[in-house]
Amino acid sequence: MNRPAIAKLYVALAVFGAFPALADVSPPERTTPPVVGFLDTAKAACWTRDYDAAHMAAHKKQKVTSIAFTYVPSKTFGSEVQPMWDQYSDTLAFNAILAAKVNGHPKVMLASLYCTASDNPKVINCGVESDGGSFTLTIKDDGKVRLDLPATITVGDGEEEGDSAGKDWTWIDPKDDQDSFLLSAAKGGLCDADYPVTP
Repeated sequence: MNRPAIAKLYVALAVFGAFPALADVSPPERTTPPVVGFLDTAKAACWTRDYDAAHMAAHKKQKVTSIAFTYVPSKTFGSEVQPMWDQYSDTLAFNAILAAKVNGHPKVMLASLYCTASDNPKVINCGVESDGGSFTLTIKDDGKVRLDLPATITVGDGEEEGDSAGKDWTWIDPKDDQDSFLLSAAKGGLCDADYPVTP
C-alpha cells in the first residue's frame, strides 16, 4: 500500500472513530455559579409581598395573602451538597421556590421552579415543575421585583405524591388574584419555606 493510500486509511479511521465521541458530547460542566439575568446564583436571594387586611377586603376574590420567590445557592440532600444552579444546561438556569400563604389552606403552599435567563437581563423566566404553569420576574430600578402571571400556576403543600403538587394543592389564578405581584427584598418568614427534607 502506497503512502497516499495509507494516509487516506488513517484519515478514514480517525473520522469514523470520531463519530461515536460526537454522539456522547454534552455541554461542559459549569464550575462557577453564573449570573442569570439579574440574579447572582452565588448568593441567596428572596423577594416577598404581604397583603394587609385592608387590601384583602378591597380585593374580595384574592386568595393569596403572602407570596415569596426564594433562591439558595446549594442544598444538602442526605450527605451530598448540590448546587441549585444548573451546572450542565446550555442556557443559564437555576432552581428556586415560590411560597405562598393562600386563604383556605393552613400550610404554606409551594412550587418548585426552574428559572432561565431571557434576552433581557432584567427579566428571568420561571416554570413550575410538573407542568404547573410559568411566570416572569422583572427587576425594577428600585430593586423591587415584579412577578407577572400570564396564566394560572399550581402550588401545593409540599407533601409531594408522584407528579402532583402535594396532597393539598390550589391554583394562583390571575383572574381571582392579580396578574402581577410587586415583591420587595426580604429575609426570614416565607423566604425560609422549603419542601420537607427527603430521608
